Amino acid sequence: MFRRASDFPDVRDDRTDYSSPDDFFGDEDANSQTMGLRAVGGRLAQVESQIASQFTSLATYSQIAQAQVELARGEARHETERNTARVIALLDQERAERLAEPSAAELDERLGTIETQIAEITEMVQQCLAGQNALVDLIAEMAVAPTPETQPAKKAAAARLARTGKGRLALA
Repeated sequence: MFRRASDFPDVRDDRTDYSSPDDFFGDEDANSQTMGLRAVGGRLAQVESQIASQFTSLATYSQIAQAQVELARGEARHETERNTARVIALLDQERAERLAEPSAAELDERLGTIETQIAEITEMVQQCLAGQNALVDLIAEMAVAPTPETQPAKKAAAARLARTGKGRLALA
């Protein structure tokens, strides 16, 4: 920050005739008050220049922030336009696909894929039911107090749990 010429005290304003020592030293209380006022004036000038520079900085930061806001708005507007164009293109594509009649080969392919997926799901459900039944048997046999006679039954139930197969639950 540059200083103005008025920020520096002018020493020429204080020229007086100092012909006697009392005039030279003068009134010390008045001189100390004058020096105190000059110090306060100097500090006040410094504060004034700092405040002016802060206002300048604040204005600069405000302009930068405004430019960033405008940039963000522009980017958001362009992003919205791109998204709108993308949605319109996808809607047009979907409309074209729905209006076009699928061929018999496409229908057979889709139907075969669906049947394969249903068969896989049915097999997985059957395996899950078999595992659940084996777990039910194991829990029921473990609820019985452990005796030497029930030990082989527990081992058999654990073996049933390990293998998949028939179960009490069945898919209807």
